[in-house]
Amino acid sequence: WLGMLFSADDVDTDNGSKETTPFACWQPGDTCYEWQANGMLAGVRTPDGRTITFGYDALGRRVSKRTGDTVHRFGWDGNVVLHEWDIEEADRPKLVTDETGRKEYDGTEKPDNLVTWVYDGTSFTPVAKVTDGERYTIVHDYLGTPTQAYDSKGKLVWEMLLDVYGRVAECHGDRTLVPFRYQGQYEDEETGLYYNRFRYYSPEMGIYISSDPIGLAGNNPTLYGYVLDVNTWLDILGLEKCANVEDGVLKIKRKFSKGSKESDELEDFVSRWNKQIPPDGLTRQPVSRELRKKASDAANKYRIDNPELFKSGQVAGHIPDVGWGGNPQGPFVPISSSVNSYLGGATQAVPVGTTYTSVTRWRN
Repeated sequence: WLGMLFSADDVDTDNGSKETTPFACWQPGDTCYEWQANGMLAGVRTPDGRTITFGYDALGRRVSKRTGDTVHRFGWDGNVVLHEWDIEEADRPKLVTDETGRKEYDGTEKPDNLVTWVYDGTSFTPVAKVTDGERYTIVHDYLGTPTQAYDSKGKLVWEMLLDVYGRVAECHGDRTLVPFRYQGQYEDEETGLYYNRFRYYSPEMGIYISSDPIGLAGNNPTLYGYVLDVNTWLDILGLEKCANVEDGVLKIKRKFSKGSKESDELEDFVSRWNKQIPPDGLTRQPVSRELRKKASDAANKYRIDNPELFKSGQVAGHIPDVGWGGNPQGPFVPISSSVNSYLGGATQAVPVGTTYTSVTRWRN
């Protein structure tokens, strides 16, 4: 971190007193970060002198990103960004007080460049982008990472490949057309950071720049670390623990709302999973690029060969996921991509080499 991150609130004034000023000690070439008292990132001063500030709602969701006189606004649906748009700072409604002491805004926002995101069910995986003049279809991999985008005429207009730390290795087209990187991450091109709901991730360093807000309950003793195996793991919110093994029993968190389609799918999947476990158990295994490709190709072939089995938005899920010791050639079951991604991502809480003899569900 030396030479990259620092914090300085107090600066000496001409009369020798101390003055608290954000970025007071910034110098050209430095990257300076300002933090809120609750640990959320308030702003960044970049090496070239630009200042980017952030605003959050009462739930800690980022609702604004200001650069110069332009404010980029975000509208949320639960924990996913539903809308985003631009507005000039001078045109933002102002909070005023009338003669009775009542506070209200003096107008409504008139957004420019409104964008609407469409997701795969209740997942964090974007499948479409809608703007005033165009509609885009987004293709993603088995982890929910966007890889391609096509316009309404079926033309490939955007394609991206990430390295193991989430850095952009290759990009064809406008990089900002789809700002989502690993599932749950939104790239801020101005800062080079990925907003991950409760904190910010640096793809250059492969770690978060702020500590885990749930501390050691996240099952990551480094507090700043991302997942251990990005080939199969996710950290959608930047804080969730979703699986562990106790006395040979693999416990998967009941993430989805009781009675929901996803919850029922998870229950059915776990039942099928237990039937695939041999007497001596299965072992959590690393997933190489070769193994990942073999598993993905087999799943795609199964889906193509059996189209009548799949409903809209479903994928071919391995029973179990290859990261949990499953065979890359199957068997398979039609399953929502949100459930499939969750089962693959849940491996992040369990070390490679861990053996289990049964699977159950648990809820906090």
